[in-house]
Amino acid sequence: EPRGAWAIQEILREGQRGLIEIGMRPRDSAVEIMARLLSDPASHQTSSLYRNMAGGRRIELEPIIGDFLDRVGDHRAYPLISAAYTRLVIYLRSRNS
Repeated sequence: EPRGAWAIQEILREGQRGLIEIGMRPRDSAVEIMARLLSDPASHQTSSLYRNMAGGRRIELEPIIGDFLDRVGDHRAYPLISAAYTRLVIYLRSRNS
């Protein structure tokens, strides 16, 4: 999706910046591989989180994204990751109602 490509790159930048902030600098090669995989429109790869959501199953929100946002100094500096977290909270609430 051309309109979403910028979001993918920005989420990667937010994640990389946050990992550096908390002292877990990712290897440049890992960031490059991730950027290439996520921006390839022909890729059929999905995350386990996405597969679980698509299947209506439980997701691991707090140990992954919640923990990330708890560790960074100011979650407002990570708007797309914070928005993704909010969307996942909505998913969990709708699943439990």
